[in-house]
Amino acid sequence: MIRHDAANSPESRLVGGLLQEKRDLAKTSNPLTYVDKNDPPFLIMHGDNDQLVPLGQSVILAKALIDAGVEVHIKTLAGAGHGGPQFGSAESQRLIEEFLSRKLKAAK
Repeated sequence: MIRHDAANSPESRLVGGLLQEKRDLAKTSNPLTYVDKNDPPFLIMHGDNDQLVPLGQSVILAKALIDAGVEVHIKTLAGAGHGGPQFGSAESQRLIEEFLSRKLKAAK
């Protein structure tokens, strides 16, 4: 697992220093900063064995979107990491196709 508050974490490298010391930059790089009711519907798929991005981050994003009034579908993929064959499975592809089909038809 990655220590996300460490100096060499991807987040700290993104903002050019420790997150704790660059709070303003960290806030501008956080997607939660930009969530609002005008966001499009989301399909979030996240592996429960992701060693790079904790599943909890997707749960937090989904909750923020729902609280803002955005439609969200979240699917946890058993055994998947940060990517992997579970994302390309027949079930995942069906979920993606159904989501896009519903949303694209609704947009016409």
